[in-house]
Amino acid sequence: MKIVIIILSILLLIGCECVTDIDTPKNISPSTYAHIMTLSAAPEFDELKIFSEFWQKPFFIYYNNSDDNFSYRDITYGLNNIKVLTKKDSVIFNSTLSLEKTKYYTFIIFGTKQRVQAMLLKDSVYNYKKTTAYFRCIHTSSDVPQVNFIINSSYPIVHSLPYKTNSAFTPIVSGFYSIKINNALTDSTLINIKNYEFKEGFLYSIILKGYAEGKGSKALECQIIESDEFYKKNE
Repeated sequence: MKIVIIILSILLLIGCECVTDIDTPKNISPSTYAHIMTLSAAPEFDELKIFSEFWQKPFFIYYNNSDDNFSYRDITYGLNNIKVLTKKDSVIFNSTLSLEKTKYYTFIIFGTKQRVQAMLLKDSVYNYKKTTAYFRCIHTSSDVPQVNFIINSSYPIVHSLPYKTNSAFTPIVSGFYSIKINNALTDSTLINIKNYEFKEGFLYSIILKGYAEGKGSKALECQIIESDEFYKKNE
């Protein structure tokens, strides 16, 4: 009888340990996620809501956001449904994104009021070095079919892009550069920025947005997004 009681006690202890393990909170590592930065380059909308089930409630992005501290948000990797809504909650874009674990992305909303579009860009750099700066060019201005992005210091670096395309990240020596964007068909200057600083280890997205014939908040402009995520990761 004593042997039977001992065996039953051992089985009860094992059972209790299993139940306790089920209820124990599990730590989720940052490596569980992908990371995404969401930007608005849609001039018809001052404010947009971005919704995914992972975030549980929408957050807002703004076309004329002057804050240069844009950041990445964690999101589960794999397939994710993203909805873009107006401030009156009308859905204007709905798509499923495929995201890789631990990777960084930029999601850009652009286009016209009649046709809202989006780009999902992977923010990856081959053979990244902290002593080098990196830039890419992104064309989202719907009424300029093709433009030339010209980065000029002692010699020019030119990326010629059709509408809704982008270049890969290009390495560049840190320092001050002029940034000119020309209409590729007429060679006329659309944007001219002087003495812009590219810092060591930073990634820059140079985005042409707005309308060539637009006025006020809808006028053609160049927005430059600076990111130091890779720099911080390699400290």
